[in-house]
Amino acid sequence: MKTLKLLILASFLTAALSSANSNASIVENTGLKLVGEGKMSFLFWDVYLARLYTPSGDYKNTLSPMALEFNYLMDIEAKDLIEETVNQWRKQKMQQHEDEKLWTEQLFAIWPDVAEGDQLLFVVDENHHSRFYHNQNLVGTIESKDFSKRFSAIWLSEKTTAPKVRKKLLGD
Repeated sequence: MKTLKLLILASFLTAALSSANSNASIVENTGLKLVGEGKMSFLFWDVYLARLYTPSGDYKNTLSPMALEFNYLMDIEAKDLIEETVNQWRKQKMQQHEDEKLWTEQLFAIWPDVAEGDQLLFVVDENHHSRFYHNQNLVGTIESKDFSKRFSAIWLSEKTTAPKVRKKLLGD
């Protein structure tokens, strides 16, 4: 029985290390370096571990290129992720953008439901376009600088509703 437990533990560790290595590959291919990481929790639930990447490994309040990686610690439906994205814009007192309806439609087409262990990666390229990856697979692009700014502001703006996560993402 002890051998079986060790084999199961070894297979979980191998899968976790393999997943961590494959998750890093897209970010590594962009040449971006880790700035910081923080865990988002709600009440007593851990929701996700977020990581911020930039070319220098420092964040200087610039938009691109950069990446935000979200490693989910619980299951969440895509509609809830999208609803919370819009809620965060409102909580930061952002006025409704003329393209917001289009962006939410695009997100509904792009984002899958996420399960515990899944990763969503948000990459802003040199043209300020947003690319989204789910578990290393490109799932869609939104070609709007305004969207890229608003989406990244959820975590990186001084008006964020998660200042402790922001501080950790910024490496403070």
